[in-house]
Amino acid sequence: MNARALYAGIVLAILALIIAFATAMRVDDRATFSQRNDRPSLETDLRQPHFTLADSRALPYPLRSPRLAPRGADHAADLALAGTESVLALALTLLLRRIRDLPRAVWIPAFGGGVALAATALAARTVGSADVYAYVAYAKLGLAASYAPTAAALPGAYRAIGTVWGEPIVASVYGPLWYVLQRAVSGGADLGGAVFGTRLLGLVSVAAFIALLLRSSLPKRLAAIACVNPALYLEYVVNAHNDLIGVDLALAAIVLGENAPFTAVALVALAGLVKAPFVLFALVAFRRQPPARRGLYAAWTIGLVLAGSYVFGSETYLHDLAQRGARDHIGAVAPRVVTALIFILGALGLAGVAAVAVIGRSVRGLAFALAEAGFSTPQAWYFGWGFPLAALDAWTLEAMLVAFPVVAGLLDRSYSYSLEPIGLAFLLIVAVAAAVVRPRRNATGA
Repeated sequence: MNARALYAGIVLAILALIIAFATAMRVDDRATFSQRNDRPSLETDLRQPHFTLADSRALPYPLRSPRLAPRGADHAADLALAGTESVLALALTLLLRRIRDLPRAVWIPAFGGGVALAATALAARTVGSADVYAYVAYAKLGLAASYAPTAAALPGAYRAIGTVWGEPIVASVYGPLWYVLQRAVSGGADLGGAVFGTRLLGLVSVAAFIALLLRSSLPKRLAAIACVNPALYLEYVVNAHNDLIGVDLALAAIVLGENAPFTAVALVALAGLVKAPFVLFALVAFRRQPPARRGLYAAWTIGLVLAGSYVFGSETYLHDLAQRGARDHIGAVAPRVVTALIFILGALGLAGVAAVAVIGRSVRGLAFALAEAGFSTPQAWYFGWGFPLAALDAWTLEAMLVAFPVVAGLLDRSYSYSLEPIGLAFLLIVAVAAAVVRPRRNATGA
């Protein structure tokens, strides 16, 4: 393929991704407004036992809920578009692999495509997750009250959040640093403005993720792929999940702190003050240090997170975080995960053995995919938690970025927590990682 045809193919792939994402946002909006009240109860819906169509439409950004089934055509179109996005991302990846040093002819459409996707995400009229309404509620309540909310504590239009999260709203499980950021973008705004401000914060986290990829020793094509990755904008801008803030800090610790352990300590500690589990990245952030120092730096990091959470977040925050983690994620989710694992065990075993034995791919990549799949189902935004670890090997991160759109489609756009989308997403993550992740002499995959 000559250079002109190669660059034309890259531009066409980026344009197609923009069109696919814009179409998906229109379908999502239409699906939200076409929801019905024909599913009065859904046992797996733990947060919205009485949520109705009228409640959704009363919100400034109406909410798609698993309890309110969309039209079948919208459902099918959403899933088809998500698959198309991943196919286009794969095509773009294969084209970019042909270029060692990306010229301006690539960066201009890549950054331009990112701006187009960001504008489309900010303009979305609906949301696919209730989490953003919890975020703005906590910012309105105040730090102390967010960890111990009371009934009727939300003022004015914010009372509508009670239809989504109940009254009183469930206690916050987010760290004090996240609260400071959230308060800065939404604390003084009306409900609609607060949601939009949260989307802007999510956009900053996406931009920071791309900047860190550019700053790292990884191939620059990964930053170009991330620029136009629809799933990043869906999960962290449209639905405004806050996870990418902690991911960015953990990734910065790994990228920037390789030879500066105290910088890595500070960055991972800050990530832990966004969400406490991010402190686990301390186990890999100091991998280049001698074994004795590794443990010391990790202990310092954990100590800083615990101290900061206690001083700024209070004992109530730490206690409730532990209690809810045990109850919600182990007590409630474990039976569903066990059932899903049984459902896909046979197919997964065959796919894994075939991928490793026949294709000859990396066993490490397959193991990583298994862990990532188990962690991210059934919430697609948790998929991003694997980015800092995947960044240790360019091929792994590349596989994740290619898979992310269809994983988000299967989990976030399935309008159901049934085993079908969960099982398909699980298998997909394993298959993509097993097929794309390859052992290379150069760990960056350049």
